[in-house]
Amino acid sequence: MPNIKPPCYDLGMLRAIFLDWDGTLSKGRFWQQYQAERPTLYADIQTALFQDKARIHDWMRGKYLSEDIVTMLAPQLEISTTELLNDLATSCRALTLLHPHLPSQISTLRQQGLLVAIATDNMDTFHRWTVPSLQLDSLVDGVLSSAQLGLLKNDVSANGSLPFFTGFLAANQLVPAECLIIDDSAKLEPLAIANNFQYYRVTADTPAFDALTQIMKHPDFQSPGV
Repeated sequence: MPNIKPPCYDLGMLRAIFLDWDGTLSKGRFWQQYQAERPTLYADIQTALFQDKARIHDWMRGKYLSEDIVTMLAPQLEISTTELLNDLATSCRALTLLHPHLPSQISTLRQQGLLVAIATDNMDTFHRWTVPSLQLDSLVDGVLSSAQLGLLKNDVSANGSLPFFTGFLAANQLVPAECLIIDDSAKLEPLAIANNFQYYRVTADTPAFDALTQIMKHPDFQSPGV
């Protein structure tokens, strides 16, 4: 098991954890039910959807709704917008966590006094269908989604800060050094560290479950007020 405490970590200072969603807490795909049921259509959707990176980023920034996206895709896929939208919602409601013990870990950390928030670059699909289906609002202290904030996690302001996180930090009187970001993004890592966040890079060999386990067991872990 990897060591969560390289030189840039100070778990004794830890007051908050930001958990990424896709690739960290969950790993599903839009219209994932089509992979088995309608594989040709699934492949066509992936090609049509992801060939336009600017449109994907705009969707994640909240500039498009799911209705806009399916209206763009449906004609070339020869499927009705209603069916495509309904099946998109179904796939988003069916997302699951990567490890069954993640909810209990998060609950334990919150009971120990830590703030835990989901921080995700995501579409309107997330807060419309995934969050209520999995009751994520009750699992964590906050859900930060790019589609609602209009910002991506790696957006950098003129002063070098990461505005995606600043609202939550200010609302909870936090500084970056008191926060650990658990995320699978290699691009976000140097930006976060440059802003004094602590960072745990999720990979196949270093999953979020391991990070949370180590935090709970680490001898340097001190919850606020304990």
